[in-house]
Amino acid sequence: MDQSSLEMDTFLLDRSDYKKLTERIYSGIEEVDTNLQEVVESFVDASTKAEEGIQVINTGINQMTTIRKNFNSVVEAINKLASKSEEIKNIVEMITRISKMTNLLSLNASIEAARAGEQGKGFTVVANEVRRLAEQSSGAAKDIGALINAIELEINQTEEIIRNVNQDVELGESVIADAGKTFNGIFLNIEDVSNKIMNVSASMEDVFSAARFIIDNRDSNG
Repeated sequence: MDQSSLEMDTFLLDRSDYKKLTERIYSGIEEVDTNLQEVVESFVDASTKAEEGIQVINTGINQMTTIRKNFNSVVEAINKLASKSEEIKNIVEMITRISKMTNLLSLNASIEAARAGEQGKGFTVVANEVRRLAEQSSGAAKDIGALINAIELEINQTEEIIRNVNQDVELGESVIADAGKTFNGIFLNIEDVSNKIMNVSASMEDVFSAARFIIDNRDSNG
């Protein structure tokens, strides 16, 4: 209906027409109120989902912090292993030196014993030295055994830490996935709110048009 037709119809309006228009206005207002309530509910729901999303993200952050701590533990364990390995190298070098000296002394003792025959008492010193070196070798071997045991313990602890890290990573990924789903729900709710707002806007336009029509008609009859 164009403006000229609307102005012509104004003169033909009676009380029944006014009543219908009034009812239309009230109906429009009621629809606006209903839509507004739906908008409010949608925003409340969106806010709830946003809060859930924040909680999920905080959980993810805490989980990542745990992962970082576990990785730091892994690094510390590896550093300990490196230190133990260095000690092992030093002991192995010492054993190697002792072994060489023992072999050399044994060779010399054999030569001197062959020369001296029954007169081998002078080689007691050599025998004692060989014995001393043997004791050192034994002590070094014990040290190696202790270090190996310590290393095995460190390795076992490292493996346990790594397993925990893997579990934490998997849990962290799950938490992040949940966060994505939550915020996806938020976006869907926001989209729904936008649609409802457009419906409210359209209803308001109808109300304003009807109100303007009545006001203009009354002004014309006045």
